[in-house]
Amino acid sequence: MAEQRAESLRNLRVVLGVGDVEYTLRFGDVTARDVRELRAAGFSVGEVIAGAQGTVAELDRFAAAVWLARRQAGETVSFADVDSSIRLDTAVSFSEEDSAEPVEAYPDPPLSGGS
Repeated sequence: MAEQRAESLRNLRVVLGVGDVEYTLRFGDVTARDVRELRAAGFSVGEVIAGAQGTVAELDRFAAAVWLARRQAGETVSFADVDSSIRLDTAVSFSEEDSAEPVEAYPDPPLSGGS
């Protein structure tokens, strides 16, 4: 049962569009720290998943999903900065994907330690 849940979350992700910028939220990469910080901001992971669909009524939850996606991308950004930048007149989009992400055709080679 737990393995099935983990496998279904491994590839589940949403691509969130804010204006001309896209952010990918990978649910399999959500950490316990993320969950704790979401709770501190007044949200649950379930609410963020529901809000990621980008409806106007869920704009604050959509912002929480964008915040998580940006953190996963390595950005140091506060929730307050993200939620104050997404307004009702902001063009937002959402797409859900559950297939394995494509592998880069030519990934960067690992760094070597010398000659």
